[in-house]
Amino acid sequence: FADLNLSFSGAALSLPIGESGLRVILTQLLNNAREQGAQSVVIAAQGAPSGLELSVSDDGKGISPGNAAQVFDPFFTTKRDQGGTGMGLTILRNMLSVHGGDISLQPSHSGACFVITFAVP
Repeated sequence: FADLNLSFSGAALSLPIGESGLRVILTQLLNNAREQGAQSVVIAAQGAPSGLELSVSDDGKGISPGNAAQVFDPFFTTKRDQGGTGMGLTILRNMLSVHGGDISLQPSHSGACFVITFAVP
């Protein structure tokens, strides 16, 4: 992702997902950011009262309020004419579920902000 200005912040946390799974998740989110015109992405890790959080925020065009409620729905895409299947975020949510995690879209003043959470037993 040499075309994106990536920055990292937060604690060094041990996430309950393997490196290859995390790579798939971050690759999908970074590709989505790039496709929406992002130039910068911040990946931040932190502990939370309910577990661990990893946020991925970009400065791209963001997601319209009308589309925000549907981004995790299977086959929902705004890129069908460009070959989009609408399965990327659905697959991520399912992958995370297997590892006791979830992903959500959070309100953002610019770009998109996805937060991945892992419950800590």
